[in-house]
Amino acid sequence: MNSIIPWRRKSKEAAGNDSLQQQEFFDRFFREPFGSLMEGSFFPATRELFAGTTALWPDIDVSERRNDITVEVEIPGMDKKDIQLYLDGRVLTIKGEKVQDSESRKRGVFRKERSYGYFNRSVELPADVDANSVSARYKRGVLRIEIKKIKSANQKSIPVKTA
Repeated sequence: MNSIIPWRRKSKEAAGNDSLQQQEFFDRFFREPFGSLMEGSFFPATRELFAGTTALWPDIDVSERRNDITVEVEIPGMDKKDIQLYLDGRVLTIKGEKVQDSESRKRGVFRKERSYGYFNRSVELPADVDANSVSARYKRGVLRIEIKKIKSANQKSIPVKTA
């Protein structure tokens, strides 16, 4: 009977901290199911799952203005010949492969490092676009894609009536 520990009621302050910690746990669990770069993630970060020697996971920013959409992709260290773009309706796909060799010889020390990876990212654009008016520039590790929007002629506002 000595191994049984009596249950003690916690103070209101301690009980409040427990429920707050529990709430934060579940908030993080459902908000970040694949983790993030922040400490304390539950699962390996998505970036870590796709990083390393077999795949890259580049960051993509999409911004919409009145007449066009701009997509910026961070893919440093690549040649423009290794980047491919595809536009299918509202889905923009960016593919690429990075191969980089580094070799160093100094005073009897030899070092060779290789970095390579493949990525394939698709993003749905927020509006219908004109596939014939796409421009892409790659400068200082950032791919900038500009696409003109088209107005959808079929879009119509429908009033809702009560019965």
